[in-house]
Amino acid sequence: MITVTGFSAERFLNLAALAEIPLFAVEKDGSVLKVHALRCYREALRACAQKAGCTFSVERSKGFPVKAAFFRHRPVLLAGAVLFFLGFYALSSCIWHIQVLGNERLSSVEILDYCEQEGLYVGAWRYVVDPEEVKNGLLKQFPQIAWVSVSLQGMGAQINISESVEPKGEIQQAQAPGDVVARQEGIIVEITAEKGTPAVQAGDAVQAGDVLISGTVLSGTETEPTTQQVAAKGRVMAQTMETISVQVPLQEPIQTLLSKQDCYYIRWGEKELNLAFLEACEQRQDKVLWEQNFSFGDYTFPFAFGKKTVYDYETTIQEKTTEEAASQAEAQLRIAAAESLAEGEELLDFSYTIREDIDGVWAEAKLVCLRRIDDSQHKNGSE
Repeated sequence: MITVTGFSAERFLNLAALAEIPLFAVEKDGSVLKVHALRCYREALRACAQKAGCTFSVERSKGFPVKAAFFRHRPVLLAGAVLFFLGFYALSSCIWHIQVLGNERLSSVEILDYCEQEGLYVGAWRYVVDPEEVKNGLLKQFPQIAWVSVSLQGMGAQINISESVEPKGEIQQAQAPGDVVARQEGIIVEITAEKGTPAVQAGDAVQAGDVLISGTVLSGTETEPTTQQVAAKGRVMAQTMETISVQVPLQEPIQTLLSKQDCYYIRWGEKELNLAFLEACEQRQDKVLWEQNFSFGDYTFPFAFGKKTVYDYETTIQEKTTEEAASQAEAQLRIAAAESLAEGEELLDFSYTIREDIDGVWAEAKLVCLRRIDDSQHKNGSE
């Protein structure tokens, strides 16, 4: 705003009009004239005021040139403002939360893992995500999905799923007529039929797929026998013979801890900034001690601050003798044999052989086990 003071204020207005200078919001209070004009006409208006014999003064200035002049002498503030707006634009252009709705049989973890392969994940640049491509990929990857939609809303994404109806055959399959068959070969030790007719007895040798308990049950009288098909059920224990093998190399890599250090970090989406600025190490493992997320109401910001322990390792090669490798191979065989037994099963006999070659020691064990070998099979051949 410009203030012109003097008894010839009207002449000042005439000179400004003659020079074709646009004036706005003209106010006159006695000998004081207040006008608004563009910054580019300041010197021309000052010359008009001098010709009219008036005093010219600028009360205040505003607009982009004034703001630019303010920042021109404050480069750090200008850089901070630019970085702030760039950061705000970058953050608002990313996806920070993904919601999966409508899934019952499929887990959200499975769906989100696949979406990550398609480029849809927390922290992804929203402009490179193709919702149509993600949708088509989900339909192709998961046959259980009958319909799906993928939409980007603000800084989030929403996946709506409608699963196909489970076929009645799958629901009723457990009650469908069928036999109990052997899942592996062995010699029958004990058979207990809850439903159906036993087809073998103790001491019989069976192969995988042989019927152990038939789903065909005889009923009626001796003169008029009838048959009935049921879902056979029972428990069959058999003596089985199996073979397992392991290899133990004569050279084994050993990790040695070089350093252990606690440090703080800032996590942004999938990216992480280590505040300790540790030097790069080829073999490094992290253990998170604690992590704090920031939220406002129900919204959780995509930033987290935490502390973790960083372990740096060095790998060396340890040489073994043949005896040491053989002893380790025997231990691994015994552990594998014990882990292969389910509840109620037993290891009846354990024998092994050792052979050496250029790569290390090979060990092979023969197991004699008491295992449960029954498995249900429906009349249509499905299990």
